[in-house]
Amino acid sequence: MDNSRKTKLNKPIVSLALLACLVAFYDLWSENPGGIEDFDRNDSYHQQQKTGAIHFGDDFLNDSELTPNQQTSRQLDQVTEDSSKNDPPPPPKFSVCGRVAGSNLASWPLQRKYLTCPEFDPQTPMLVLEGYRTFGRTGNRLQSFLNAVQYTRDGHFQLGMMYNSWAMGAILEFFMASDYKGNDDDWVSQIEKTLCVKIIHRPEELEGWKIVLKSPTDLFYYRSSSPFNETMASQHYTLRTLFQHYNTGEGHDQHGNAVGDMCAGMDSLFGKEGEQDRNSVIYSVIHLRYLEGQEGRNLLKYEASRTGCDPMAALEMKPDYVKSILAPLGMLEHPIIVITDGQNKLSLERLLSDPGIGPMIRQVKPEASSFGGDVTLAVMANVFIGNPASTMSDFIVKSRVSLGFGNKYMYRAKDENGKWTTVCGDDCLFEKHPVQSWNNWWAANQKARNS
Repeated sequence: MDNSRKTKLNKPIVSLALLACLVAFYDLWSENPGGIEDFDRNDSYHQQQKTGAIHFGDDFLNDSELTPNQQTSRQLDQVTEDSSKNDPPPPPKFSVCGRVAGSNLASWPLQRKYLTCPEFDPQTPMLVLEGYRTFGRTGNRLQSFLNAVQYTRDGHFQLGMMYNSWAMGAILEFFMASDYKGNDDDWVSQIEKTLCVKIIHRPEELEGWKIVLKSPTDLFYYRSSSPFNETMASQHYTLRTLFQHYNTGEGHDQHGNAVGDMCAGMDSLFGKEGEQDRNSVIYSVIHLRYLEGQEGRNLLKYEASRTGCDPMAALEMKPDYVKSILAPLGMLEHPIIVITDGQNKLSLERLLSDPGIGPMIRQVKPEASSFGGDVTLAVMANVFIGNPASTMSDFIVKSRVSLGFGNKYMYRAKDENGKWTTVCGDDCLFEKHPVQSWNNWWAANQKARNS
């Protein structure tokens, strides 16, 4: 066959291949339109009495009923969607504790709409994060904050934080500490511009504003009904923004307390930044969490029921499970760092006694260990093995995805041939089920056990 005939035949084949790719891509990113979950309407009267403001709840308005800021927000959504086809350049890379971080390029076109913060408007409803009471441990508090940001973006609301609230503490413990000596106004202004959040020092400042209140518990269990790709892009942008302002042990929080160093774990294992090329260090991180025993087993069983992952493997972290991940990647020849809550001693002893894994195990010295330092080690690792039932693992993997890192392993199970494989990807990570699903599963599980 001559070359001219080959060229004519190849053109339709190439065209069909490109069309098939586009169809597959569309299916992957298909949207499921919908609103956001309903408020508990019983809270409406209480909140109106407490704030003297109208409680909008989740009632979405027609365009004609929107305030100017809400109309602008919806217009930005459309502009971003239309302009995303122009393949905008990716954002610049940056350093986290001496290691290079990037961004999630797939979601960057959708992330761009968050680059500019709208002006705060008293006529636009504002979700205000207030009070000292929190829900759960540190990972839960961070998740509650991320969901608060998502909630306001879903509803085209504004976001506010009381200066002494749980939310302010959750952020400043790890990110955006004040380094302004004697002039915190500049620091507060910087936070507002960076996170698009209004910082409120006194309740009187909210007089005349339309306020929405949600508890940390409600926010933790909030599940966005926005299209999946939009939810991912929103969280990618927020997490990437936070890591661009990680704490280095200098500065203070809103109470004047010194903050920790997010690089402490890295310093403990690899020396101070500048002493060696940290970006060339190759290592894996295993997150051992026991989650208070039976509670942890129940949480992982629930995750297994909705994702298909193994109901015990991520809690036990047996050597064969770890090797199934690290061996194909050639990572058994490099340091394996274990971060742990100290409860799962049996699993750690198993790993240490294994001849293929034990010699490569490293642990951060107790005096240098901290939540922030452990998180940074895990986020910036070449490979991360986590526990789907842990909100700390959840935060780590979401952060890795946001910074453009792969090799994160959470949802694993054995196939019909007995081989460990990943059974659920980022959709399981970014689409956690609300509390009702957990309660329904737990009730059914208890009924079955008692029957």
